[in-house]
Amino acid sequence: MKSMSPRPAGEGFSLIELMIVLVIMSFVLALAGPAVTRGLSGLTLKTAAKKVAAALRYARSQAVNRSQPYSVIFDRDYNRVVICGIPQPLTPDQTEAAEEAPGMEAESAVEAAKKKPEIKVVALPEGITLTEITVGGKEITATKEELAQMVFYPDGTSQGGELVLADSRDRKFRVSVAFLTGVVTLEEPES
Repeated sequence: MKSMSPRPAGEGFSLIELMIVLVIMSFVLALAGPAVTRGLSGLTLKTAAKKVAAALRYARSQAVNRSQPYSVIFDRDYNRVVICGIPQPLTPDQTEAAEEAPGMEAESAVEAAKKKPEIKVVALPEGITLTEITVGGKEITATKEELAQMVFYPDGTSQGGELVLADSRDRKFRVSVAFLTGVVTLEEPES
């Protein structure tokens, strides 16, 4: 039997063999590159849609947990979603009770009521836009005069509506909010 022995130290690949391998690899990369780029842009849109859906769910949970309405503003000018609590004014009874309480408790109750609302901003990636926004059954164009805003209430309900996120390749994701339950769903509409 003939045993296989490694090549002697002086032998290797020829320059022509290396060039052929490099040409084949460049063709494969040239064909695979656009497919990878398309996949990544679709992933960016899906990630942005999931972030917006998560932001809406956050607004609903904060409204329920803090017993105050939360507003979600869809800012097309700066390509972002802004979430903030809507402060409730103190009733005269609450103000009197806070002022009559002894020591630091009165001050902390009044200060807590006057505190600025928490604001959370979700910026959308470049190339992803909010296209269609419907709140309470009414499509909103979101001009400077008309603010695109959805409110979540302390009982878990909302104004209801939906918005569509799209990328430059016309791929879309629809985020819907149920009117009665405030439940947020995400779906990719069929083209």
